[in-house]
Amino acid sequence: MARLAHPDLPPGRLKDFNEALHELHLLAGCPSLRTMRSEIGREYSVGTIHNAFSKPCLPVWGLVKCLITALVPLTPSGSNKIDAEYDGLHLLWSKAFKDSDPAGYIEPESNPITQSVTKDDPYPQVMHDEADQIARFYIILDCSAGMEDNGQIGELNFCMREIVPEFIASSEGQSQPLSLQAITIGSKPRWHLEATRVGEVNWRDFHAEGDTSLGAALALLAAELNSPAMPLWCPPPTVALFLGSEPTDDWHAGLKELACSKWGPHLTRLAFAIGDLAPKSALDRFLGHSPPAASRLHSPRSIAQNIIWEPFKLPDYLPPGEDDIW
Repeated sequence: MARLAHPDLPPGRLKDFNEALHELHLLAGCPSLRTMRSEIGREYSVGTIHNAFSKPCLPVWGLVKCLITALVPLTPSGSNKIDAEYDGLHLLWSKAFKDSDPAGYIEPESNPITQSVTKDDPYPQVMHDEADQIARFYIILDCSAGMEDNGQIGELNFCMREIVPEFIASSEGQSQPLSLQAITIGSKPRWHLEATRVGEVNWRDFHAEGDTSLGAALALLAAELNSPAMPLWCPPPTVALFLGSEPTDDWHAGLKELACSKWGPHLTRLAFAIGDLAPKSALDRFLGHSPPAASRLHSPRSIAQNIIWEPFKLPDYLPPGEDDIW
């Protein structure tokens, strides 16, 4: 077993984070890349894990969480220290994340979006353009059969119709346009509303049917956020989950896919309980480290107030890729 190479970094928060990650690796006995990958699972390649330690850029937080879970049990303190390591590394990662500089993007000469894709960059870098600055709001709606109880499906449809005018009002005076998308959860999740500027939304009511496939809905959203069409420089997306019944599929796997997507660590997450039987634990888990706890339906105005309008450039992203280092 050998120590991994340190990247050449100037003094600063990114260096502090990287050194803390290397220290954890050392305390764990310097397990090999293949050992770490076997502990994490096949979600991240050996090359991606190597880059998290040895490239001069910030790895996605989802990978760091997986590394903490894999390495802490191998340290002398064992699993008892996993919360402390999690909190400590998350603080360092957050400070490094705040130092991210969007100056590396280039202003295009023409209006259309310009993309460049290379073998070493599986996600295109979309250059600064009006289309990149769209604020995106995603809504995940429980329309499973259980939502028929006590008129909950009608309540939710009414709320959605009330939200759209509030979104329009919130976007007035903003330089960035606002796009709204909605996924309905039934036996199979589907896009109920494709990406539409809020001023052009004509909301269609949905009906209750089937199971509560929350995990599949979260995976569907993760695929959208990982799409090559999703820019690397735009306002951080907002996701609102409205849930009234217990999930019937592996929603933990779907939540992991969402968290590990390229925008996953930077989402603004909102969670709302529909009715007395709403699964509070699933809603709270969806929120993760977001400050608020899962709440009842707020007014449409309070939901619209959570939109982040300021564009943000993702740190250098290390997506899962092919095994390029063995």
